[in-house]
Amino acid sequence: MEAATKAKRLFIRSVDWLNNTIESLVSWLIYPLILVMVADIVARFVFLNPLQWARDVSTWLFATSFMLGVAHYYRKRMHISCEDLVYNFGMSASQRAIIDLIHNLILIAIAVALFMPSVRAVMWSMRIGETSAMTVWRPLMWPLRSVIPVTLFMLGTQAIIGLIGAVEKLTKAGEV
Repeated sequence: MEAATKAKRLFIRSVDWLNNTIESLVSWLIYPLILVMVADIVARFVFLNPLQWARDVSTWLFATSFMLGVAHYYRKRMHISCEDLVYNFGMSASQRAIIDLIHNLILIAIAVALFMPSVRAVMWSMRIGETSAMTVWRPLMWPLRSVIPVTLFMLGTQAIIGLIGAVEKLTKAGEV
């Protein structure tokens, strides 16, 4: 039992460290996004010549920060969950833990189901040299596509931690 508790703590600390590291890096993406947007506005309205690459780069920076931020918001419980929707119905802590358990299981299933297809999409994109069709710049798409499996991995591991927490709440309540 002691070894399982240590392994659980190590897993949770490792996932939290990984997510904190990625979140720290992602938080800095706002600055290049601002620079790209300002540069494009200046080029468009002052020089009457918009930057060809600004739309792709700004979309990629925003999409990356949005997708990788999902696990952060989930970990901090800054999202709308099933538990929040039924919180006002006078549910006990164990009933909320059961709902939390179910929604974490669903989230894990979704992350697992989508992870390998997203990895295959990245590999396919790399293999064929897929490029963006949004602008004439046409950058390679695989760097943006690679954010999806990373996001699914981070979200899945956070859901596993949420599942562990829900099971602990139920165990303490004597329901399991």
